[in-house]
Parts: sequence; structure tokens; C-alpha cells
Amino acid sequence: MSQPSSYKTVLPRLIGITDRSLCSGDDYFRKIEEVCRSGLPALQFREKDLPFEEFCSVAADVAAVAKCVSTKLFINIGADAESIKRAEFALKIGATGVHVPDGGIHLADLRRIVGSVWIGQSIHEETLGRIQSNDNHADFFILAPVWKSPDKFFSRPIDLERFKAVCLTTSSPIFALGGITPERAESVLRVGAYGFAIRSALWKSSDAAEVLLQFRQILQTERKEESI
Repeated sequence: MSQPSSYKTVLPRLIGITDRSLCSGDDYFRKIEEVCRSGLPALQFREKDLPFEEFCSVAADVAAVAKCVSTKLFINIGADAESIKRAEFALKIGATGVHVPDGGIHLADLRRIVGSVWIGQSIHEETLGRIQSNDNHADFFILAPVWKSPDKFFSRPIDLERFKAVCLTTSSPIFALGGITPERAESVLRVGAYGFAIRSALWKSSDAAEVLLQFRQILQTERKEESI
């Protein structure tokens, strides 16, 4: 199902997700700067396990890097007692939006806190019904895992036919996450994905700039084909 054209001009179609377990210390910020300067359109800061004060400090540094190169920044606010504090901090540092894990704060409550900034929500196989009952509080969804991811304890993978069926039930943009590589990217676009959320493909790569180039070329090709 085609997505509203307004989303295609405003909401990036490629989101990188941070994971300091894959690159720690000075290498963490070096890698973030590398991917942002290499053309990553959006970055989700997902270090929600950090103590709140450290979370804020690291997020502020990441925001500064993203701002320098106009990379949009989404803050994953987690699903614990400090979710609201993280959401408020996201607004303070000028984040483009916030992201809510599956089972996090009720989206209607979050919308009252963050106003008009983007809200994304993670969805897994067991909670697909939340997409249909969205009531327009979430602006987009990240559906995972499409393929089994060796680094995360996701629920069971969602096969492409199931992914396609979900996309047909909503006009909300749906990003594919979990085992997404440039080689697999076209197949999820063909079944209705709006874009990709990528983690391991970026942080484990020795050439993140090349990986990003491949993803961007795939999206550009798909956009040209749509206009034919």
C-alpha cells in the first residue's frame, strides 16, 4: 500500500539505531559522526538502559553531532518509570521525535507531553493489533523482526507475507527492522515497507559509508520506479 506523499517529503525512510554494545568508548562517537556525515538521514538514540543523568549527557552529545550535519534525531524513551523524563529531555535538546518500545507509555499520554513532534512505536508479532488501533497517536511504526537478528532477543520473525498483510491494513508508514541488509532491502519495499531501521548493518560494518550508499540507492531506485 502506498504511503501518503506528505510522509515521503518529511519523514526519512532510513533510520540508524545506536547500540554502544557494538562500539564503545571513543569509537562510539566516532562511528556516530561517521554515519551522520556519510548521509544517514535519521538516527534513533537507543541507550535507554543508561542511568538517567548519563543518558542525558550522552544524548546531548549525540544531538550535537546530528545537528551539525542535519541528521534528524529520535530519542528512544524506554518503557520504564523514567520514560516521561526522557521524553521531556528529548524536547529540551530539540529532537525530531521520540520512539516508544512495544509495551511503553500509552501513546495518547505521550502525545500530550511531546505535542507535534514525531512519535514512532516498535511493534512485534504478538502486538500487531496495536497498528490497527493506533488512533493517529503514532506517526510511524517499526515492525520487527523481519528476519532473525542474532544480537537481539526479539519475538519470532515476521515473514514477508505477514509483513505485507500488515502494511495493507494501515496508511501509517512502517519501517522494517531485524536482519535488514542491502541484499534484502528491496524485498521488504516490494511488500509495502516505507523504509528501513538498521542497526547491525551499520555498527558492525567496516565501511558504514558504503552501506548507507547502498541503502540510499535502493530507496532512490524505488522512488523512480513509483513515478513511472
